[in-house]
Amino acid sequence: MPSRTSQAPWTPRVIPPEERDRWNEFVASSTYGHIYQSYEWGEFREAEGWRAHPLALEADGRLWGAALMLEKPLGRLGRSVFLVPRGPVVDYEDEARVSALWEAMEQTVRRNRGIFLRVSPEVRADAPRPPLFTHLRPARGELLHRCTFRLSLLPEIGEIRKRMEGRTRSAISRAAKRGVEVTSGSGEEDVARFHALLRETSARHGFRIQDEAFFRNLARVLGPSERVRVFVAEVDGRPVSGAVVLLFGRKSWYTWGGSSVAGRGTGANERLHWEILGWLRARGVAVYDLHGVACHPTPEDKTWGVYLFKRGFGGDFVEWVGEWDRVFSTLGYQAWRLAWAGYLGLANRVSRFSGLAGHGGPGGGG
Repeated sequence: MPSRTSQAPWTPRVIPPEERDRWNEFVASSTYGHIYQSYEWGEFREAEGWRAHPLALEADGRLWGAALMLEKPLGRLGRSVFLVPRGPVVDYEDEARVSALWEAMEQTVRRNRGIFLRVSPEVRADAPRPPLFTHLRPARGELLHRCTFRLSLLPEIGEIRKRMEGRTRSAISRAAKRGVEVTSGSGEEDVARFHALLRETSARHGFRIQDEAFFRNLARVLGPSERVRVFVAEVDGRPVSGAVVLLFGRKSWYTWGGSSVAGRGTGANERLHWEILGWLRARGVAVYDLHGVACHPTPEDKTWGVYLFKRGFGGDFVEWVGEWDRVFSTLGYQAWRLAWAGYLGLANRVSRFSGLAGHGGPGGGG
């Protein structure tokens, strides 16, 4: 990643709600943009007990960098931790701009007595490392997936299907013959049907999940801006497979999934995603991210089945640079790691099973 510098007199500023469209337009248009850096994601996380700081660099009436900083207060300690999931969003080839945004981020952390600041930009692991990372340490117990499969939805639908593995195409065809139907929406009934499948999956594999209220809140906050959609596949009128998909700009992410044993052998899981990608293409979405696989699994790994399922859709394998921490209190950081070690392990278990690799705990999503 060759570096360049620029001399614009940027001003850091927290963007107010009435300017959300400016924020979203900048983030969505960036190569590094992600829904976890959207304005609505901050509002959703605030409803879950976080504080959102939508910090931007501004010059000449334009935004030049953005960092949705999510602060988690630590109760009576009077301290907090800061996460910037899939951010910050900035031109990483412009060292001066990155430095200006980073300085403003550090000031925000210090002002709020933060213990550490964690970033996880969508920078590929095989790209030259931005200079910023020389001042950071690799995070332990990462909450966001590092590897994924991403499908381009730009080719014709026939070409997309041709790129899939044979067993995936066969399953899609089998589901059509079996009469599998897929419905979608973002209302409470859609959430309830999906959550029943998620609960069954949780009981079958032994991992914790968020309650139904979490997903109702997700739909309430993101639904009006059409940034979330719930899909459910049915066999003979019975829900057997479901997915929650997030959308932002021309990108989309399969973020939560659940299924029933009643759908085994029907091809419902494959048909579900076939219908999802068709729905996304019709709305101009260019990328469908299957949101999390183990990076280098073997057939002996518990995650092998998830890996094969997602690989079958013919997407490109991508490995991100991962999560990185800037520590402001060494003692506080060590205490945090000890206190949360078990919790982070649980979050990783969830992400391995269901692609729920969002931050915030099991399936927490950014």
